[in-house]
Amino acid sequence: MNYSAEIELENGAIVVIDLYEELAPEHVNNFVFLAQEGFYDDLTFHRVVPGFVAQAGDPTATGTGSAGYTLHDEPLHAGNEDALSVTPIGVVSMARSGLGASSSQFFIKLGDQAHLDEQGFTAFGVVTSGLDLLYAFDSRDPANVPPPPAGARIVEIRIIEQ
Repeated sequence: MNYSAEIELENGAIVVIDLYEELAPEHVNNFVFLAQEGFYDDLTFHRVVPGFVAQAGDPTATGTGSAGYTLHDEPLHAGNEDALSVTPIGVVSMARSGLGASSSQFFIKLGDQAHLDEQGFTAFGVVTSGLDLLYAFDSRDPANVPPPPAGARIVEIRIIEQ
Protein backbone atom coordinates (compact mmCIF):
# COMPACT_ATOMS: atom_id res chain seq x y z
CA MET A 1 0.00 0.00 0.00
CA ASN A 2 1.25 3.49 -0.85
CA TYR A 3 0.19 6.17 1.65
CA SER A 4 -0.03 9.92 1.57
CA ALA A 5 -1.59 12.32 4.05
CA GLU A 6 -3.56 15.51 3.60
CA ILE A 7 -3.43 17.93 6.51
CA GLU A 8 -6.45 20.24 6.28
CA LEU A 9 -5.84 23.53 8.07
CA GLU A 10 -8.55 25.69 9.57
CA ASN A 11 -8.44 28.10 6.61
CA GLY A 12 -9.21 25.21 4.22
CA ALA A 13 -5.66 24.98 2.88
CA ILE A 14 -4.13 21.52 2.43
CA VAL A 15 -0.58 20.29 3.12
CA VAL A 16 0.19 17.02 1.31
CA ILE A 17 2.74 14.53 2.65
CA ASP A 18 4.11 11.47 0.85
CA LEU A 19 4.67 8.83 3.54
CA TYR A 20 7.73 6.51 3.51
CA GLU A 21 5.84 3.27 4.18
CA GLU A 22 8.68 1.08 2.87
CA LEU A 23 11.53 2.93 4.60
CA ALA A 24 9.91 3.66 7.96
CA PRO A 25 6.94 1.28 8.26
CA GLU A 26 6.56 1.54 12.05
CA HIS A 27 6.43 5.33 12.06
CA VAL A 28 4.10 5.45 9.07
CA ASN A 29 1.83 2.88 10.70
CA ASN A 30 1.75 4.95 13.90
CA PHE A 31 0.96 8.18 12.04
CA VAL A 32 -1.70 6.53 9.85
CA PHE A 33 -3.33 4.89 12.87
CA LEU A 34 -3.48 8.16 14.85
CA ALA A 35 -4.79 10.11 11.85
CA GLN A 36 -7.48 7.53 11.07
CA GLU A 37 -8.56 7.49 14.72
CA GLY A 38 -9.00 11.29 14.60
CA PHE A 39 -6.24 11.90 17.15
CA TYR A 40 -4.89 14.93 15.25
CA ASP A 41 -8.30 16.53 14.62
CA ASP A 42 -8.48 20.04 16.11
CA LEU A 43 -4.89 19.99 17.40
CA THR A 44 -2.59 22.91 16.62
CA PHE A 45 0.91 23.48 15.36
CA HIS A 46 2.03 24.21 18.91
CA ARG A 47 5.68 24.99 18.09
CA VAL A 48 6.84 26.94 15.06
CA VAL A 49 10.44 28.06 14.71
CA PRO A 50 11.04 29.83 11.36
CA GLY A 51 13.91 28.25 9.45
CA PHE A 52 13.74 25.19 11.70
CA VAL A 53 10.44 23.31 12.26
CA ALA A 54 6.66 23.41 12.48
CA GLN A 55 5.58 20.89 15.13
CA ALA A 56 2.14 19.42 15.88
CA GLY A 57 0.51 16.36 17.45
CA ASP A 58 0.46 17.38 21.11
CA PRO A 59 -3.04 17.23 22.63
CA THR A 60 -1.92 19.61 25.40
CA ALA A 61 -0.29 22.15 23.00
CA THR A 62 2.50 22.53 25.58
CA GLY A 63 5.14 20.40 23.89
CA THR A 64 4.84 17.66 26.53
CA GLY A 65 1.72 15.73 25.46
CA SER A 66 1.58 12.37 23.71
CA ALA A 67 -0.68 9.54 22.63
CA GLY A 68 0.06 7.73 25.90
CA TYR A 69 2.65 5.30 24.54
CA THR A 70 6.11 5.42 23.01
CA LEU A 71 7.37 4.24 19.67
CA HIS A 72 10.92 2.96 19.21
CA ASP A 73 13.17 4.64 16.67
CA GLU A 74 13.01 3.04 13.24
CA PRO A 75 16.03 0.78 12.70
CA LEU A 76 18.54 1.90 10.12
CA HIS A 77 19.84 -0.69 7.73
CA ALA A 78 21.68 -0.76 4.44
CA GLY A 79 19.58 1.04 1.90
CA ASN A 80 17.56 3.38 4.09
CA GLU A 81 20.21 5.40 5.94
CA ASP A 82 20.35 8.26 3.42
CA ALA A 83 16.63 8.05 2.64
CA LEU A 84 15.74 8.49 6.31
CA SER A 85 17.78 11.67 6.66
CA VAL A 86 15.89 14.50 8.32
CA THR A 87 18.18 17.09 6.72
CA PRO A 88 16.10 18.08 3.64
CA ILE A 89 13.54 20.87 3.96
CA GLY A 90 9.98 19.50 4.05
CA VAL A 91 10.89 16.19 5.66
CA VAL A 92 8.45 14.92 8.31
CA SER A 93 9.71 13.15 11.44
CA MET A 94 8.35 12.16 14.82
CA ALA A 95 9.46 14.43 17.63
CA ARG A 96 10.53 12.72 20.80
CA SER A 97 11.60 13.30 24.36
CA GLY A 98 14.64 11.03 24.00
CA LEU A 99 15.97 8.09 22.01
CA GLY A 100 13.19 5.58 21.41
CA ALA A 101 10.50 7.82 22.85
CA SER A 102 8.40 9.04 19.92
CA SER A 103 4.63 9.07 20.24
CA SER A 104 2.24 11.43 18.47
CA GLN A 105 4.17 14.66 17.99
CA PHE A 106 5.67 15.24 14.55
CA PHE A 107 7.69 18.01 13.00
CA ILE A 108 8.13 19.28 9.47
CA LYS A 109 11.53 20.75 8.59
CA LEU A 110 11.40 24.40 7.51
CA GLY A 111 15.15 24.88 7.09
CA ASP A 112 18.38 23.00 6.56
CA GLN A 113 19.36 21.59 9.95
CA ALA A 114 21.87 18.83 9.18
CA HIS A 115 22.70 18.38 12.89
CA LEU A 116 19.38 16.59 13.41
CA ASP A 117 20.66 13.51 11.57
CA GLU A 118 23.23 13.01 14.31
CA GLN A 119 20.39 12.81 16.85
CA GLY A 120 18.82 9.74 15.24
CA PHE A 121 15.37 11.08 14.35
CA THR A 122 13.41 8.90 11.95
CA ALA A 123 12.04 10.62 8.85
CA PHE A 124 8.75 9.06 7.77
CA GLY A 125 7.58 11.35 4.97
CA VAL A 126 8.10 14.52 2.98
CA VAL A 127 5.82 17.45 2.11
CA THR A 128 5.00 17.40 -1.61
CA SER A 129 2.57 20.34 -1.61
CA GLY A 130 1.80 23.19 0.77
CA LEU A 131 5.20 23.86 2.32
CA ASP A 132 4.59 27.57 1.65
CA LEU A 133 1.57 27.38 3.99
CA LEU A 134 3.83 26.28 6.84
CA TYR A 135 6.28 29.11 6.19
CA ALA A 136 3.40 31.55 6.73
CA PHE A 137 2.72 30.32 10.30
CA ASP A 138 3.44 32.75 13.13
CA SER A 139 6.43 31.88 15.28
CA ARG A 140 5.40 30.31 18.58
CA ASP A 141 7.05 28.54 21.47
CA PRO A 142 4.71 26.93 24.02
CA ALA A 143 7.41 27.34 26.70
CA ASN A 144 7.14 31.14 26.57
CA VAL A 145 5.55 32.86 29.57
CA PRO A 146 2.86 33.88 29.10
CA PRO A 147 2.08 31.24 26.46
CA PRO A 148 1.48 32.57 22.94
CA PRO A 149 -1.95 32.48 21.30
CA ALA A 150 -2.97 29.12 19.83
CA GLY A 151 -1.13 28.04 16.70
CA ALA A 152 -2.60 27.14 13.34
CA ARG A 153 -5.31 24.50 13.84
CA ILE A 154 -5.47 21.15 12.06
CA VAL A 155 -9.05 20.37 11.05
CA GLU A 156 -8.14 16.78 10.20
CA ILE A 157 -5.49 14.59 8.66
CA ARG A 158 -6.83 12.37 5.89
CA ILE A 159 -4.89 9.28 4.84
CA ILE A 160 -4.96 8.44 1.15
CA GLU A 161 -4.31 4.79 0.25
CA GLN A 162 -3.18 3.94 -3.28
